[in-house]
Amino acid sequence: MHIAIAGNIGSGKTTLTTLLAKHYNWQPHFEEVDENPYLNEFYDDMMRWSFNLQIYFLHSRFRQIHSFRSQNKNVIQDRTIYEDATSSHPTFTTWASCRRATSTPTKSSLASWRNSSRPLTCSST
Repeated sequence: MHIAIAGNIGSGKTTLTTLLAKHYNWQPHFEEVDENPYLNEFYDDMMRWSFNLQIYFLHSRFRQIHSFRSQNKNVIQDRTIYEDATSSHPTFTTWASCRRATSTPTKSSLASWRNSSRPLTCSST
């Protein structure tokens, strides 16, 4: 069995994962932050490194899920792979939709988005 917890940063996913794993004797799996080569850069320049960071997490969760299925164990994960392609990560979804539309975010849209809570927009190239 594979169970994954979804939620915002600081909502208690790791705590819930730990408690459920202990209670049901499941194997817990957590977001790979120690080995992430983009995490420090992300906090230094979020606009530059957010896409790389999100792709790293997506790949990491994909590898974990692939491993879970081959092990046939009961596992619980503190994030879902589905969150990587949803509005939980507006930078990732915008870059992906811009790429599909063969357009890119403009420098001015990145600058204004950085200081607001509105979605990032694309323009044609």
